Amino acid sequence: VKQPYSLLVTAGLPTLSGVITASENHFIDSDINNPAVALVSNNTITDAQSLPAGHTVVGGFLTATATAVAGDNFQNTADQTDFYRLILTKNQSINLFISDLLNGDLDLFLYDVNNVSTPVATSAGSGEREVVIVPADGEYFILLTANSGASNYTMEIGGTAGLSIVQEGILRIEDPLIAGELV
Repeated sequence: VKQPYSLLVTAGLPTLSGVITASENHFIDSDINNPAVALVSNNTITDAQSLPAGHTVVGGFLTATATAVAGDNFQNTADQTDFYRLILTKNQSINLFISDLLNGDLDLFLYDVNNVSTPVATSAGSGEREVVIVPADGEYFILLTANSGASNYTMEIGGTAGLSIVQEGILRIEDPLIAGELV
């Protein structure tokens, strides 16, 4: 994707122009909060946005409530969920980076396409990053939710999980419950 880019500097200083090119593996959420971009819902499983297999980066936006900001796409309605559908391999990691941690709490859920009633992996913490590990090769839905507030996000899909991605403070349904650890 190539987009022209121009920057005009005032007070007689030179003008800068050029072309910005995004990598082939970079995508945007199909319903971002930008009125210049046509909205395509990805708010339900049936509207899930398809992504290619392999290493992928997605930029997006979620809000638990309407923004109430004049001109926003979500001025009067919330955008609480984003669904993505793709093929993943065992031990791939999915990292969700929350841009506005002070104003938004986003969570990450992974569902097998053959069983959408129970997630196979979850990350529902309150930190700047949510992480899940793909349990087996297959086709999946990724569900991102706005638990509270609003935030832009970057989701990185790919790579193989290692011990370095284990993060304290992330609540996962698949983790063992130990008495006295969770209030």
